[in-house]
Amino acid sequence: MTPPDRMDESRTRTYTGYLNSAPLSGRAEFFAAEEALEISAGGRTVRLPYSSVQTLSHDNFTVRAQTDDGVYEFLRLGTEEDWFYGEFLKAMNLKVQTSFFETGAPLIEAEARCLLTDETGQFSGPAVVRVFDECLLILMPDRNARRLPLGFLKTIQKESYSLRMAFDSGENCTLFEAGFDLTPLLDTVNGALQRLAKRRAADLKTLLPSLASSEITRLTSTYRMNTAMPVSVLPAALEEAMRSRFTGNMAVTYPRQ
Repeated sequence: MTPPDRMDESRTRTYTGYLNSAPLSGRAEFFAAEEALEISAGGRTVRLPYSSVQTLSHDNFTVRAQTDDGVYEFLRLGTEEDWFYGEFLKAMNLKVQTSFFETGAPLIEAEARCLLTDETGQFSGPAVVRVFDECLLILMPDRNARRLPLGFLKTIQKESYSLRMAFDSGENCTLFEAGFDLTPLLDTVNGALQRLAKRRAADLKTLLPSLASSEITRLTSTYRMNTAMPVSVLPAALEEAMRSRFTGNMAVTYPRQ
């Protein structure tokens, strides 16, 4: 687990090795820049955008990137092989994170294996898990990364060696092989959920100061953030307050029952 205050996203190191790819082959230098891996050889520079990488793997002394333009194999890196793969992956993950509009440091980061199921299928593999104030990022070394809003979280359950989560969006995520990071992950997610609940309660109280505490508790516990709720379940005073607040911005499809 990497504490947020010790995360270092800077990438200033140049690595030397051998490249086998269609654009360039031979001895080359590699540098993980912000948008792409920069490859220099024989007076030529080729940029490998992180957005073009389909999968990134590391085995048999080879770092392999399957891309939209073919396979890039990085070899003969010596003792710096693990460091190069780590920086390549870190740069990719940071690019994915910013594409999900999360630009700050996470509350916690951990490495685990992930089993992810949604309407498109089932995916599994190693992942970097980052928890933010309002979402969970699952960063896998391929195109199966996910941003899972905590406002959609329906259930969370810790088992002996895994953490299972189900979301209103239809996604199910199981994290395992996280070692000692499993409990801190759960605690961080629960803490973020508690803060979201307090924010929802404060928002309701601001919208309608006269709303009883019991009604606030019922609404915040029954209906999570980012989920639709039928107008018929709202206290009449709250419905009127919402209509006044959002006049011109809220479509009312059905009348109250």
